[in-house]
Amino acid sequence: MKKLFLLLMAVVAFSLTMSAQNRTVSGQVLYEGDDEPLAGASIIPQGQTRGVVTDIDGNFTIQVAPSVTYLNISLRGNDSPESQHSS
Repeated sequence: MKKLFLLLMAVVAFSLTMSAQNRTVSGQVLYEGDDEPLAGASIIPQGQTRGVVTDIDGNFTIQVAPSVTYLNISLRGNDSPESQHSS
């Protein structure tokens, strides 16, 4: 039982350490023409497949690994399918 408890504590400590390595990136996506917020834009970190979507005011918050240097931002129906922005 003691070994199981120690193993569980080690797993919890490891997972806390791993999550502490991520950083939070937040911002607002605006339309370039008139600086209006873009609701529903997809924000996906470079090299990843999961991301977030902007809210009605164009705001987003996402956890990314320290190695991520760009966020891919796209909006369906937009002239340019995707643009990259440094984080």
